[in-house]
Amino acid sequence: MKTKNNYGRLLFSTILLLLSFKAYSFQKSINFTEDNFKFTIPDNGYIKIPSNKVAKNSIIAYQVKDEEIYFSIIVDKINPHYAYSAKKYSDFCITTVKNGTSDTDITLQNEHYVNGYRGYLANIDYVFHGTENTQFIWTYSKNGFLYQLFIYGVKSKKDLIKKHSDYLFSNFHVLDNNHQAPVKDELLFKRYRSYKYGYYLDLRHDNWMKWASIGEKYPSADIGIHKSEKAGAVIFTFPVYSKETHLEAVTNVLTKAAGVAYPNEYIKNFHETEYKKSVGYTFDYIPPASVDNYNYRFKLYSTNKICYMLFVLHEKQPDAPNKFDDKYNDFFKSFKIEYYKPQLLSEQEKKKQAALNNSLGLFYYNNKNYFNGIKFFAKALELSNHKASYLQNYLSCLTKVNRFKDAFDVIKKYKAPHADNPEIIAWNAWLLYKNNHLDDSEKEYNRLFNKGYKNDDDFIIYIDLLQELNKKDLAIQQLKAYIKKQPSYRLKKYHAKKLYDFGRYKQAIKLLEDLQKGRPFITELQQSLANNYLQMQRYKEALNIADKIIKKGYASTDAYSLKGEALYGMKNYREAKQSFEKALDYSPQSQYVKEYIQHISGLIGEGSNSNLRKKITPVTIPENLKAQINDAEKTKFFDNQAGSTYIYRIKGYSFKKGEKLKTTTYRKIKLTDNSNISKFSTLKFIFNPLYEEIYVNHLKVFDAHGKLLSTGNRSSYYITDNLSNNMATHEKVINIPVPNLKAGNIIDIVYTSQTNAKLDKFGFEREFLFATTPVILNAVFIKADSSDISYRQANIAAPVVTDNHIIWTQKNSDAFRREPYQIELEEISGIVEISSANEKWKQIAKEHYEKIKPKLKIDEKIKIVAKKLTKKAASIPEKINILADYVQKTITYKPIEFGSRGQIPNTAIQTLENKYGDCKDHAVLLYAMLASINIESNLALVNSIYKVNPEIPSLDQFNHVINYIPSINTFLDTTDKGISLNSIVPAGLGNKHSLLINKKNPAMLKIPDYNKNNSILKTEKNIHIKTRYLAQVNETVTLKGYTASFMRNHIKTIEKSGHIEWGQQLINSYLPGAQLNKIDIKNSHNTRKPLIMKLNYDVTNHSNIIDNKLIAHFPVAWERYYLSTSPVYERKTDFKIYYPFKLISKNSLTFDKKFKLNSTENINESGKSIFSDWKLSINHKANRIDEQFIFNLKTGKYDKEQYSDFFEESCNILNKLTNNIYYSE
Repeated sequence: MKTKNNYGRLLFSTILLLLSFKAYSFQKSINFTEDNFKFTIPDNGYIKIPSNKVAKNSIIAYQVKDEEIYFSIIVDKINPHYAYSAKKYSDFCITTVKNGTSDTDITLQNEHYVNGYRGYLANIDYVFHGTENTQFIWTYSKNGFLYQLFIYGVKSKKDLIKKHSDYLFSNFHVLDNNHQAPVKDELLFKRYRSYKYGYYLDLRHDNWMKWASIGEKYPSADIGIHKSEKAGAVIFTFPVYSKETHLEAVTNVLTKAAGVAYPNEYIKNFHETEYKKSVGYTFDYIPPASVDNYNYRFKLYSTNKICYMLFVLHEKQPDAPNKFDDKYNDFFKSFKIEYYKPQLLSEQEKKKQAALNNSLGLFYYNNKNYFNGIKFFAKALELSNHKASYLQNYLSCLTKVNRFKDAFDVIKKYKAPHADNPEIIAWNAWLLYKNNHLDDSEKEYNRLFNKGYKNDDDFIIYIDLLQELNKKDLAIQQLKAYIKKQPSYRLKKYHAKKLYDFGRYKQAIKLLEDLQKGRPFITELQQSLANNYLQMQRYKEALNIADKIIKKGYASTDAYSLKGEALYGMKNYREAKQSFEKALDYSPQSQYVKEYIQHISGLIGEGSNSNLRKKITPVTIPENLKAQINDAEKTKFFDNQAGSTYIYRIKGYSFKKGEKLKTTTYRKIKLTDNSNISKFSTLKFIFNPLYEEIYVNHLKVFDAHGKLLSTGNRSSYYITDNLSNNMATHEKVINIPVPNLKAGNIIDIVYTSQTNAKLDKFGFEREFLFATTPVILNAVFIKADSSDISYRQANIAAPVVTDNHIIWTQKNSDAFRREPYQIELEEISGIVEISSANEKWKQIAKEHYEKIKPKLKIDEKIKIVAKKLTKKAASIPEKINILADYVQKTITYKPIEFGSRGQIPNTAIQTLENKYGDCKDHAVLLYAMLASINIESNLALVNSIYKVNPEIPSLDQFNHVINYIPSINTFLDTTDKGISLNSIVPAGLGNKHSLLINKKNPAMLKIPDYNKNNSILKTEKNIHIKTRYLAQVNETVTLKGYTASFMRNHIKTIEKSGHIEWGQQLINSYLPGAQLNKIDIKNSHNTRKPLIMKLNYDVTNHSNIIDNKLIAHFPVAWERYYLSTSPVYERKTDFKIYYPFKLISKNSLTFDKKFKLNSTENINESGKSIFSDWKLSINHKANRIDEQFIFNLKTGKYDKEQYSDFFEESCNILNKLTNNIYYSE
């Protein structure tokens, strides 16, 4: 029985086994021949779903029945030669999950077998759309086939998901273990020669594939290749269309096209490279994984015709995430530059190159190098006009340098494809306006705003246009309608201004009063109110407002001018003049204020024309100069852009020993358009009535055909004080109103001056042959015995010498214009210097000493004061410093020009008791005090404006007096109330000649040049990022030497109550939107100590958001104030850096605890050029960044062609100071 039962059990088991085998053998499989695998269809517990529901590139997908659990298979193919492992593929899959989710946690990643295939199994927990999920991924690599089987669902069902993964993964089988992934031969990259861009790439030795979709990621790239998703290489080409293209600029543009900002904190291993005849850069870009999961190496080559940029990017390696893998260097070695010759481009290639040229134009535009920007924007448009932004950029750049006519021609040429673009319509309307096509401009603006376009700037221009067309009612009507839809304080204020312009003062007052309601006292609104009251002749109300503005601490040129106008309207002239004089204290160069003072002076009897009635015959023009005048009158005007031209500009002297010196000025001026009418409406000439008398020989105005229109009315000429000179002089200004001025007319003026006394010596005259208006014929002549004079000329031809005349001429001189870092006038202008003959410097100095000798007497009181001050001093230098400081601090400077009219000083005791004096008085007082304690010193004559010419001895070359102390070989200028007198060369006098005045050994002595350590600015900032929109800054600015002197002298002109307003304007100029909370200025009167300013201010909008990243920058207002330079279009003159300058900038930036600093790379960079050298270091410490920048500006004279390099260097240095700082919340 027992045996029988066992047999039965065995039989039953066998039947069950056979049944199960039968069932298994009937399960169906799906063969995926192309991907070399099969998958057994799972049982009824699974539902097949569309594969793209799980992943867009999956091949097959299932859902577990009644569960939110999903399974799928993905197959990638790569070149079998890559030997891409299952582990690497597992890493790639994990990274893909991490990039699309948050809070990822890899709980498992181990070698794992499925059906005998050795792969890698990973388990990842993550959060996706707020739900906690888990995912199992098994990867397997075979002969170029990469298999990824994955299953996922909610994390709470991890065990269940794991169970399903075991079952579903086991349904996978490879069809043929020997089959290799099919890689089409045409996808393999072997070698490539670009005839169009002149390079060759040979990669036959390596396994790269063509990157078919390169244009999607890098639209401007020439070619791209890759090795699956792990590595890629790209080449950009950029033909150079201008010799002024800079490698830094091209690098910025090409790296930007590659998606990398240059420079930035993650750039490493930077160095310059050379290849054949090209120069370039090599560097790595190694960002943290949170920024980019790839590492990069860049190489740039630049020839004089084309630039190339090559770069390789590869996925970060787990064992060396912050290092570029050198195995990819073979790509760079395979690149060869061949012969490049510009060729015709396809439309697609033109678009690529247009994008790069536009980007390069933007680089120069943002760095204010508009002239280079113009070239590249023009090239971008020439290549392709498919983007309106290219046209807008080009127009912006042209108008930055006032080339409105060129801009108008450009928009006419290129606007057609963008005819309906509102921005282009706005540009077209504005350029029509700027080029005087006013009716057409109005039509364009009407078309623009009728379409609902909203832009306040364009709308304001439109209203100004209507005003110019005298359509005032329409302008107000349009203003009201626009403000109703787009109300803003700015537009309402502008509305009030237009009401004022249109003479609707009552309406303007009502609107301004409404704007002021509920707001704190707003100075500009109050000033506008007062101006309206002035126009309505309600002077008392205007005066009340002006007084209120001043009383509230807003005293300024405008406030005192307002008060002056109100008092003038009330006929209170003397008080009006006092108010205008106060206004001049705030703005010494204001021509408007000066003219008001001159006018009122005339009204109250301080102006006169009685000195103008004595007739003086003019110096006769030599015959051979008359012929040149005739030629000049026939010459076609050579500068069509100028509003006026001097046909001739001639000065003639007549000198004979024992007679009066006579000087005649001949000028003939052609007005070519209406722009210069106001400039010549009143001619003004300076003279000194104590020294000379003046007579206007004639004033005539002709039309363009030579017809006499009018002559000068002698009774309308009047004399006023010369307020243009900062020194006190006896100089006066003759004012000559010119009638009948309009475009095309010609002014002919001749006036003559004559000395009051007869002269035995000529003296000294320096004549510059330049003007701010073009000159056809410039001439200087003198009628004299050649043995009585000596002369020298520079930058012009030698003179024509006749029996009794010496004549200098210069033809077709351009209009002189001021340019940044202008070299001395003597080096750029034609110059004629005439002086007495046979003069010697020593004799001049001795004669002057004898003249002033009675004034050098040392009073007993001087000795007492000097000895008392220096009683405790231990050394001679200390005694000198004490006495120099005393004179500098206690004697008020009253500038009176030194020269032939003011050479004799007061005595030292007079100056000591008066407590004021001019330069001569300061120098004599210090001389006497030093002599009182037996320290030798000299008076030193200098010229603070021009260079003294040592070849022409004349006392009249000097305009200033200082001291020279032989024992310490030091020059001291105690009239400079802002400078430290401790061994520092007086400002404005470096490397100039002086004449030492003393009894024993008078001599010419050259003043040393400026010391490089005598002009220093140090700024230290603590910056705290409080919110995205607010950074709090505490800054200490320390100034030494000339930097301190110039700033001290400026600050002293500002009342203490105005410091905060001054500081606010300065900070706002470089940090728009910043709010200065406090400013404390120390040592403004103590020149022995550095000038220190402590500021507290808030910077708003300090951060940008780019690609969802927060980016902050160091606020660098003072650095920009001192390092910024201005671009110059077609610079005409060489330039000079006069003062050495050292800037030290130390910044510490911290973040509020709700922010996290993402930038981690330390930076140590330096640079050196002919202009400067600098060092920059940035260090990261936890949630803080420390930046230190040291900059040294070198003195020197440079060619005008080098200015663009100097300008670009300053821009680049400032860009480095504002490195991107990445942070997050």
